[in-house]
Amino acid sequence: MAAGVGYNIYGVQYGTDSYANDTFAAVTRNQWQNYVNTFVPIENKLIKYATDPTVVSDAMSSAHQNVENAYAAQPGQTQRRLQGLGVTLSDDEKAADTRATGLSKGLADVQAQNTARDLTVQRQQSILGSPVPQGV
Repeated sequence: MAAGVGYNIYGVQYGTDSYANDTFAAVTRNQWQNYVNTFVPIENKLIKYATDPTVVSDAMSSAHQNVENAYAAQPGQTQRRLQGLGVTLSDDEKAADTRATGLSKGLADVQAQNTARDLTVQRQQSILGSPVPQGV
């Protein structure tokens, strides 16, 4: 090996006429491979999320289940609170409370599902760039 001849980190030999071009090509290949390995899988996940029609229904289902879970615990909490205050509800008051809770639960369920749907669709459209986000 002649003096001053060696290889850089990309395996390109020093001292050749095409050293700069070869190094630039090696750097470019390295950058492309890094992009493919790092960002393409993330882009594929975003594309799948943005184009999958079941994402919206899954979000709505999750919102519905969250409301169900929240309201499932409410009767016990109400009963403990009333006992702590020393209050006993009559049958008419219990029926009115049950009706009010049912109406509240229905409203919360519809609102949660609508919000989940709207935000999920908006997020999907934003990922796809349709409609194009407006500058502020």
